[in-house]
Amino acid sequence: MKPKLELPKQKNIPIEEIETNLERRFQTLLEHKDEAHFMILESEYINYLGRTKEVGDIIIQMAKDGKVNKETMSHLFFVYTTNLLCDLASADCEFLSLFKKKDFIFPSFIDKTIDDKFNIAEEFREVLLTTRREDEEKIKKGLPIFNPATDFMPEREDNLYLLQKLHNNLMEELTEIENSYDDKITEYKDGILFFVGKKIDFNRKHNQKDLLTTMFREPHKNWYYDEIQEDWDPVMGADLHKDNPNYWKKFYSAGDKISNAIALETQVGDFLIKDTKQIQINPKYLNKKVS
Repeated sequence: MKPKLELPKQKNIPIEEIETNLERRFQTLLEHKDEAHFMILESEYINYLGRTKEVGDIIIQMAKDGKVNKETMSHLFFVYTTNLLCDLASADCEFLSLFKKKDFIFPSFIDKTIDDKFNIAEEFREVLLTTRREDEEKIKKGLPIFNPATDFMPEREDNLYLLQKLHNNLMEELTEIENSYDDKITEYKDGILFFVGKKIDFNRKHNQKDLLTTMFREPHKNWYYDEIQEDWDPVMGADLHKDNPNYWKKFYSAGDKISNAIALETQVGDFLIKDTKQIQINPKYLNKKVS
C-alpha cells in the first residue's frame, strides 16, 4: 500500500502558548551555526508554522497585505513539503499528481488564493521533477544521489534573514492579538457575540446560539451538561440522561463549533473550556462587561 500524504494540523491553541513555542524554536535556531543542524532546526520551526492553524491564518493575511513576499512563502513551502516527503516511504508520481488536483491539501500558511498569487505549488513541482530526472541520471552513472561535498546545502545566512523578518512580524501580530483581549468588551446579545473587536453571528446556528444564550445567563458559571439540558427542556431534561446517556454530545459538539467559529475570526482558540461532563467560558475573557 502506498503511503498517504497527510498534513495534520493543530488548532485552537492559546495565543500565549503559540508565542512561547515560536520564540523557543526560533532562539534554538539562532544558537546553531553549522548548516546541517540549522537545516534540521529550520525544518522544525517551519513545520510548526505549517501545522498550527492560528499561525497559518496570520501568515496568509500578511501575504495578502504584502508583508510577506513570494521568496519567503516559496521557501516555507519548499522546506515544509520537502520535509513531508522525507516522512513518506518514497516520492513517486502519485505525490506529484497531487499538485494538479483541486483538493490538494496545503500547509496552514498557504491557501489557494496565495498559491494562485505566487504560483508556489507548480514551481515546486517543476523543481521536484527536475531533481528526480537528475537523480535518475546519477543512478545510471553509479553516482550517489546526494554528495554533501558538492550538492546543495541551505545557505544559513540567507534563510535566517527570511525567517528573522517573518518571525518578527509574526510576534508583532500575535502580541497585537493578545493585547486586544484587554482592550475590548466581551458581550453576547440576541445570538451575536462581540469579542476582541469582532462580531460573530450565531443566529443561523441554533444549537450554538442556544448554548451561548444559556451560558451567558451566568457567564462565570461552570455548566454541567445536565444543567444545560434542564434549561433547554425543563419538563424532560432532568430524566433525559437516564434514557439517553449520549445526550451530552450535542452540547459538546456545539461547543466545538462555537470554538472553531471564534478561532476563525479572532485566532483565539480557548474561549471555551470543556470536557465530557461540563463546559464554561474561559474566565480570562470575562474580566470586562458581559451582557
